[in-house]
Amino acid sequence: MITKTRYQKMKKLILASFVGFTALNASAQADPMKELACKGYSEAVEKGLKNTQNAKQSVKSATWVKLGDAYLDLGRNCSTDSMAIQKALDTYEKALEIEKAAGGKKSKEIEDILKSKSLGDGFLQQGAAYYNSKNMVMASKFFAQSSKINDKDTTAALYAGIVDQSLGNNTAAIQSFKNYFTNGGKDPAVFYSLAQIYKIEKKFPEAIEILKKGSAVHPNDKDLKNEIINTYITSNNIEGAIIDLEKMVADDGGKNSMNMSNLALLYDSKSQEVNNEIQKIKNQLSKSNTVDLEKKLSSEKDKLFVYEGEIVTLTAKMKKEPKTAAATKKRIAEVTSQKVSIEEGIAKIAGEIESKKSKYIFQF
Repeated sequence: MITKTRYQKMKKLILASFVGFTALNASAQADPMKELACKGYSEAVEKGLKNTQNAKQSVKSATWVKLGDAYLDLGRNCSTDSMAIQKALDTYEKALEIEKAAGGKKSKEIEDILKSKSLGDGFLQQGAAYYNSKNMVMASKFFAQSSKINDKDTTAALYAGIVDQSLGNNTAAIQSFKNYFTNGGKDPAVFYSLAQIYKIEKKFPEAIEILKKGSAVHPNDKDLKNEIINTYITSNNIEGAIIDLEKMVADDGGKNSMNMSNLALLYDSKSQEVNNEIQKIKNQLSKSNTVDLEKKLSSEKDKLFVYEGEIVTLTAKMKKEPKTAAATKKRIAEVTSQKVSIEEGIAKIAGEIESKKSKYIFQF
């Protein structure tokens, strides 16, 4: 009923910018000065490793911090060791362990390194390299670690969500996208992507909730509003779809022919649903006891009240908006027809109740 073309394009734009980011690692390898610097970083790692094997040096946290720094420099600037950033993290954690065992005077400094932006960015960069080489599992791991370290950053959370969604890791993707929003992310395509995950998992109320949040952030975005309608329809919640689409029609003054057409289709669907319900009532009358019939009678009366209210509303609208009077008049006729059917159903149910009560008294 409602297309998603624009959002498909927006998702491609996000991924395109993402791939552009991953290309940074590859382009750096042709620079002779870069290669020379990378050689120096590798030598620093080798020297650091030797120091950790020295009995006197290995018990000093500073020795391990220096090795962690060397790994961090290597990972952030070169592509010779795809696990350099992870090694840096492991080495800093080792340094913290040694420092705490020695009294912990420098523990705060090491803890700050473990939460530093440079370390988080290192995981982001190497995660991008894994993505560029199509190793999505490792890309997911590194993006998640980057988001954990830089817990106020939107970029790592966004990329982690995209990769986890592509892998079908819905639980992780949901959390990453939630982190993205918590950190201030507002891209409408991300609201859409999270909603799609919820829809896959049949969590339709959650999908509608996130789409409505996105619509609140982007009140002029018609595609988000349309996707709310799509989700209502997918979950067979026609009533909810009608309510929201009626608001959209009211907002655009009936100028959007697609909205009007979709609303007409929903009204028709609702009309068929009511007819089906009435038929079900008729089929069950002979089998139902008085209590069940009275419940159904009450329900039908509630429906009648709704239709009567709609007729009043439509009548007022026809007077207020003469330009759409023809369409409104047609709708009034449809609603009136349904109202008559409901009234007939009510009369039938009431008769069955009286009949069953009479039989009950006679048998007594």
